[in-house]
Amino acid sequence: MRELEVLPRERVRAILRDYAAEAAEQTGFAADTGRFLDETLKQAFRPERAQAMLQRLGAAGAQALEKLAWREPAEIAGLLEAQPPQLIAAVMAQLPRDVAAAVLDVLPGKTRADTLQSLAHSDAPSPDMLRDLDDWLASLEPAAPQQGEAAVASLLGQMSEGSAAAALSQLDQNDAELARACACAISLR
Repeated sequence: MRELEVLPRERVRAILRDYAAEAAEQTGFAADTGRFLDETLKQAFRPERAQAMLQRLGAAGAQALEKLAWREPAEIAGLLEAQPPQLIAAVMAQLPRDVAAAVLDVLPGKTRADTLQSLAHSDAPSPDMLRDLDDWLASLEPAAPQQGEAAVASLLGQMSEGSAAAALSQLDQNDAELARACACAISLR
């Protein structure tokens, strides 16, 4: 950067034009996630079944699946491992093929075989399976972080006993009511 000194304005424009042209040609997963999910489902199922599945799954489930696809395959496999093969198959059908294959690679052998068999013999997931899938996807969303007194009590509860006692003592000097509330919350655990 130090050696560049001044870059002519026209050169910068040319680089940005080249970049914009290249970026416009890219059709990556993140570029149009809605279209990507539609196309992936249409490859996994017949178009009319894929459309029905998308409608039943809903926008929140579709977004959760898009986020899931960005996780490491080993992490996805760990999340799926305890799930029934039908649910794993429904997820695999909606992940990009390379991600799904990588996830299947790290699943235990029996789970992988059961999942592949379920995937091969399924036309479209049942309404019950879609509900289970929605529930599972919702469970992946992190809980809202604790706020206020609950957050303070939680932190104090995770501290060493001596540090928590010292913090409560200092807190008592500044806000006795908060210190009592936190001390009660900690003792209830």
